[in-house]
Amino acid sequence: MHPGFRSRVRLLHLPVITVVACGILYACSDTLFATETSTAESADLAGYTPPADPLAPITVGPRELLGKKSMGEKAAAGLVGGLLGSALGGGGSGKAAERPRTRRDPSRKQDYIALEHGTNKLRTEARSLWTDDGLLISARVDKSPDHGTFQAVFLQSCDGQRLYPQEYAIYQLWSEQSLSVSWSKTTSSNGRMVSQQSGGWSDTWSEDFTPLQMAHSPLLPATWQELGFDRAEGGARELGATFRLSPAQLRQMDQLALFVHVTEPALDPVSTTASAWLLRPDSAQAPRLQAGGSSAASSDAAQSDGWQQWQQRCAHPEPLLLADAGDGSLASAVGGSIDVASPAMAAKLAGGDVPAGVQFLRPKGTGQTTGHIIDLTIRNDTSEPWDYTVPAMYIPSTGKYQSYVVPGGERHSIAPGTVHTVPVKGYCGDVRRPPVPAGVAMPPLEDWIVPGADAPVIAIPDRENAAPPGRAMLPGTDTALPRAVNPGLEPEVAGPLLLGALREIEQKTTELQQSGELRTPFSGNPEREHQAVVQQTIWLYAAELEGEPYTREEFTQRLESQYEDRTGVPIASASDEEQQKLQQGADSFWDAFELVGVEAKVISHGPAATAGETEPTEALPGVIGEPPAEKVKPPPCTPREDVNHSPKTVDVTVADSYGNDETRKKIRDGIRNAVQSNKAAYATATPPATAYSIWGHDHIGGISSAYAKVVFLEDNDQEWVWSTDPMDTRSRGTGIHTLSFNHGPECKSVVAGAALMWIKASSHAFDPLENSIEVFRVLDGVKEVSVKYVTDKFLPPGLSDAAEAGVDAITDPSSDTYAGATGNATLTVGGSRDQQSANNAVTYKRKDKEDKAVVGGGETIKKLFASDVKPGSLSSVLEAEAHLRAGATGNGLAKAWLESLYGTLLIGVCECPGGSAFHVLYDSGQFIRSEAAKQAVERAKQEMQQAAERINKSLANGQQRTDAASLKARAEGELKAWA
Repeated sequence: MHPGFRSRVRLLHLPVITVVACGILYACSDTLFATETSTAESADLAGYTPPADPLAPITVGPRELLGKKSMGEKAAAGLVGGLLGSALGGGGSGKAAERPRTRRDPSRKQDYIALEHGTNKLRTEARSLWTDDGLLISARVDKSPDHGTFQAVFLQSCDGQRLYPQEYAIYQLWSEQSLSVSWSKTTSSNGRMVSQQSGGWSDTWSEDFTPLQMAHSPLLPATWQELGFDRAEGGARELGATFRLSPAQLRQMDQLALFVHVTEPALDPVSTTASAWLLRPDSAQAPRLQAGGSSAASSDAAQSDGWQQWQQRCAHPEPLLLADAGDGSLASAVGGSIDVASPAMAAKLAGGDVPAGVQFLRPKGTGQTTGHIIDLTIRNDTSEPWDYTVPAMYIPSTGKYQSYVVPGGERHSIAPGTVHTVPVKGYCGDVRRPPVPAGVAMPPLEDWIVPGADAPVIAIPDRENAAPPGRAMLPGTDTALPRAVNPGLEPEVAGPLLLGALREIEQKTTELQQSGELRTPFSGNPEREHQAVVQQTIWLYAAELEGEPYTREEFTQRLESQYEDRTGVPIASASDEEQQKLQQGADSFWDAFELVGVEAKVISHGPAATAGETEPTEALPGVIGEPPAEKVKPPPCTPREDVNHSPKTVDVTVADSYGNDETRKKIRDGIRNAVQSNKAAYATATPPATAYSIWGHDHIGGISSAYAKVVFLEDNDQEWVWSTDPMDTRSRGTGIHTLSFNHGPECKSVVAGAALMWIKASSHAFDPLENSIEVFRVLDGVKEVSVKYVTDKFLPPGLSDAAEAGVDAITDPSSDTYAGATGNATLTVGGSRDQQSANNAVTYKRKDKEDKAVVGGGETIKKLFASDVKPGSLSSVLEAEAHLRAGATGNGLAKAWLESLYGTLLIGVCECPGGSAFHVLYDSGQFIRSEAAKQAVERAKQEMQQAAERINKSLANGQQRTDAASLKARAEGELKAWA
């Protein structure tokens, strides 16, 4: 049973109405459901504490609640079921528990590696397979006299780190009799029923899934709980566990141990027997599994030398950490030496010797640009607390995400025998790159630049063809730098300069605030003002340092984009007063950044300084080296990419008639997290009263659904509600891609580009009463008699109104249920523009007593295309909005969804007397709702990259003509072929 599902699987003592039309018998019971193994107490069990020893038996809980039932308990359950069946008039046990869906094992062609345990006649088996999603472990309980099931499945590395599965699939069940996960809930207000919900076992847990935390944190759910069962007996006999692990990562670690804990439900308390295998790299199809040991007192399987060596070499007092089961980075969850700082690096991070037993583990990003930017994990295996002070340091960019500058100084105490997460505070070092997402591994610790308090003065060596330094100064001095410094190519030079600049900027910002000379729109909040001014001035310095200036115009454009995102109003459509206020605010901020930068002596005032025109370098001997003999000339033609996306947004609405506040919050958070963390949002579950719209990375999409009162739908495996409030969601965003060239008058350049957008709006409705309308006529005819019979014979006093309201609701076939999806998009490439809207909506309407219902649905597809060619610079702009809505009253099922695909391709060529340069900029975004969506998205990205590579190759070997018309035709052709 999944922890988020726990609150649903309880015995609810509320009235339930069961209708048997053919027998004209209406009966009520005060218990919503009763199954063989369901108990209210077992639903409250939260999980278990993972033992330090991976082979140690796990104590599951009391046998009477979780284990094998005695004969007396089974007899009592049978008696209760018989009584309920009689009360319901059908001889059954009420709503039957649904059978979990089983899947076909992809590893079925592999041989199992078995372990037999002679003491308890238990035999467990395992096999492995590499899949597109990672490592698949197929585990089976081949023999178990008491029908034991899976308590825990995990991998453990030799350094004590554990990885738990990201996904389970059931391949085989012990027996259907052991299943008990079904539920329903009736809500009444003032004596009248206002909603009713019911459901059963589901293999989709995305709405309730909570990532696992550290081993020192609270209990973990058992595997049988996560699969939806409420006892540790029966249920899953064979399952698949998918781990986010690649063959390359396994090769780096050399080997892992696989542990499978199987319950022994006849014991009191219920406990487990553990089996272990060694997992080693082998073929591209599957790793090699080798039988290991077990926790049984004796085992018929001989322990191999490899396993004995593992136990001797890899014994640990406690598990280091648990990998996030949702979207954790594997590199920080299971790893080898690349995830632990070397002794030399640890000494740098600590500013001195580090005690044996203290390790720095690979940290993760937080998704933040400023403030709490990094989670640094430190493990203290010693018996004493260890005090740690965060040093000043520079974390280089990997190319995809921004770099970071950390001022350091915070002190932390790491308790003995713990794993501690240090929140590292700092600033972004690159204004044009996004932050490292939350939970994603930072660059390896070995790449971090930690100058230390006694670091020698850094010289700036000559570098051939280096650009001018812009206005960047040696921090705190009046000395201009001799050349630009590229942090991506020379982080060891850029790091100390950025750290020095940060030190000067923080100090000068504080001084100017205290003197009242710093005035910005944030002056009413000094802390917020300080953080914003320091961050923006660091960006100003870093851009000048690299020779790619961050300008007032660029800053203003970013503020305008934020305004548009917040208000939904294009800046051009804003009132003159609003535009004037925005420009005044932008100017006020920028003047403050310039003031701090100049006063801190990190940038020069006015035009860029030229080396040799300011104070001579001899004034600071050894600091920046000798200036070059001649002024460095810029390269004749430099391409520049400028890509800006408005932040990802997701608008989620869940009707109040579904679940409770906690359930609805988990659904909303789950969908938002899927979008924000780049997960496949199209795989997000959509309960029966939910609508969401998204703007992602150059794509729009969403799903809306309203499933109401489908009580007569045959083989219904959908949840439903009695009605919903109207649900209306919208998300919008903008993506701007610009390719330009910087060059002198002796050169000429041209940029050709194209953009394509495909939008599909679909809707579907179903008539659940098509074959049941006659039943409603019969029900209506006997309603008054049946209600009186039920209320007099079965219901206690005071509940007759609720019963009558319930029968009225069931016997009324009228419905007004709808769902709709709309996508609006505008493409602009240079002077070419295309605007389209895809809209599709469905309505299911049925009036009381009418035979026919109005049912609609379908799909609408719109295609947008724009292309142009310009000298020097060309921008491709996407503006898009998603609108999803739904609602339900009475019977009916309605669903709508919006899909999109976007791609842009810009080709630039610059020709100078001394040679030519060329560059290709491409990007894409997709939201596809299909079983193969993940593969489709990955393939689209790969094919876009391949198109860019083909163009580059053609330009390099001279096969591609470089006139404007030919470049435009090539961009159009490649993009249309891609789509």
